[in-house]
Amino acid sequence: HHLQIMADDLGYYDLGYRNPDSITPNIDQLATQEGVILDNAYGYRYCSPSRASFLTGRVPIHVHQGNPGLAAAGCTNLNYTMIPAQLRRAGYRTAMVGKWHQGASLPECLPVNRGFDTSFGYLSGEEDHMDQTTNGGQCNVTDFWLDSGPAIRRNGTYSSFQYNDAIVDIIQQHAPEQPLMLYAALQNVHGPYEVPERYRAKFPADKNCTETGDNPTSQCTRDFMLAMVNVLDDIVGNITRALKANGMWNNTVLVFSSDNGGAVPGAPQHGSMNNHPLRGGKVAYFEGGVRTAAFVASPLLPKSIRGTELRGLIHISDWYATFCHLAG
Repeated sequence: HHLQIMADDLGYYDLGYRNPDSITPNIDQLATQEGVILDNAYGYRYCSPSRASFLTGRVPIHVHQGNPGLAAAGCTNLNYTMIPAQLRRAGYRTAMVGKWHQGASLPECLPVNRGFDTSFGYLSGEEDHMDQTTNGGQCNVTDFWLDSGPAIRRNGTYSSFQYNDAIVDIIQQHAPEQPLMLYAALQNVHGPYEVPERYRAKFPADKNCTETGDNPTSQCTRDFMLAMVNVLDDIVGNITRALKANGMWNNTVLVFSSDNGGAVPGAPQHGSMNNHPLRGGKVAYFEGGVRTAAFVASPLLPKSIRGTELRGLIHISDWYATFCHLAG
């Protein structure tokens, strides 16, 4: 089974195994005890090209995928065979939950027409976490989809909770003897910075700040960001527990990564993430924009390398060939 968990805009220094301010016990366990931290993992400097690179196995300059809004024409080149289509040929069931951001102007562009048996999530690059609305070019629209049609009466609940439930349900309903490729493209921690209060209350706000809410240009939202990372960790924990409960974990390779570096104060795209000690952030060509938090965890890894860090270069496009090789 192949599981790709992709966080959105997560900073290099935003997980607990690097930053003591972050509460991520499930991720820390996987990365430092059951896996290998990928210290030199790279993507592109912003969302859609990185995701296209993962899905097609090509570096972004060859994919020619921009960062399209919901109203943009075109999509990732339809001549490219995406990784779910390749794995489906090998007998895999394929599923996607979360952010697509590969274009949606034609039915052929949708996830279920690019190799996924099922998909649930949003097609644009960002949207409100609470009501799933996004700017469609002329006005706000609800961007929430199940397979090839709208997810009727599903909007209005915090997105990450819905994605958690959908992923866990896919795993619980899956027959372990059939290989599964699951692409969990989670919304956190992309702005707007929104999170249920029970999570935000775990992290004290900066008393010197005068601004609150989801203003992404302010360091005052750091408590919101840490809370969103905590939600992300809960989802990862629920996923791994579901895999173990359904007898799938011992034959699973889990890859965790961000799509790009975190958006930080003062960077071309402002935000409250943390890429220490790297320079710059999302949208910049500096290390902070392209070097990502990433690890791989699996019982299939030799015990001798679990809990170590790999210094070798890894690019997000490498997972295409890796998954295909493991699938035979």
